[in-house]
Amino acid sequence: MEIKKTSLLVGLAISLIAVGVIFPIERKDFLDELVYTPFTLLIGLSIIIYAISEGNLLKVLGFLLGSILISIFFWFLFERDGWWASIPIVYGGIPSGFISGILFLIGSYYLKLNKKKKYRYVKQLLFYFLILLIVSVFFKYGGDWYYYLFQS
Repeated sequence: MEIKKTSLLVGLAISLIAVGVIFPIERKDFLDELVYTPFTLLIGLSIIIYAISEGNLLKVLGFLLGSILISIFFWFLFERDGWWASIPIVYGGIPSGFISGILFLIGSYYLKLNKKKKYRYVKQLLFYFLILLIVSVFFKYGGDWYYYLFQS
């Protein structure tokens, strides 16, 4: 059990180093020119997935795939403007579903949502869809979400 907590902290530290240190040092004009940031994030997220899987790595990967598919479905429902709507569905749905799944697994691990028997699935569903909503709003509006949400 202690190894899982340690590897979770190591994965979070590596991911924060990738975002807070390596990304500002690389300073490229386009995202496809970045080399070390995505590689370091991939390593950090892989360690996090291993830590939260608790021996059920295939179940966790299946949950993350399901989370991605749910996110793509909801992005499809709200972005049906024509052929060009497929671009935000793919580029918004896949990362928001993956990040929502990771955040849900981390949150349910620390909040121990699966240990409490009363209304366990209802709490988990509400928690997951709240995380998915927040992450999708961040992906859709970027830094201007506060302006779009509260404009007069």
